[in-house]
Amino acid sequence: MTQSRSRKIISCVLLAMLLAGANVNAAPSKASTTIFTGKITEINKSVALGLGKREHYLIIKLDSQVNASFRLSPEDAVRYGFIEETGPTQILTPKQTKALGWKVKLECDSAAEGALNRPVYRVKSLEKID
Repeated sequence: MTQSRSRKIISCVLLAMLLAGANVNAAPSKASTTIFTGKITEINKSVALGLGKREHYLIIKLDSQVNASFRLSPEDAVRYGFIEETGPTQILTPKQTKALGWKVKLECDSAAEGALNRPVYRVKSLEKID
């Protein structure tokens, strides 16, 4: 009887470990991202200052999300063909902002920064919609 009980306990422990291991190796869910679509109405350059760091990024506004802003790194913007390479200047000329007026699909982090009435989302990917 004790041998049968110990076998059941060991098999339950092994099954629990197997299930826990399978859950760890599962692919991460897409629940951590949010999709936004709309027409780009505004593009600005900005700088975030923090303790010992300085980050340059672009702020995008969409017509479908009036109060929300979307943060994109300049390197990603150049890679997506969103803007022309700007160099060290903080000014974007109309010639450099090729994407103004584009209809786009933005995949962003679900966790917004900033105030609740003016959320700022970090862009993970940008796709132009024709």
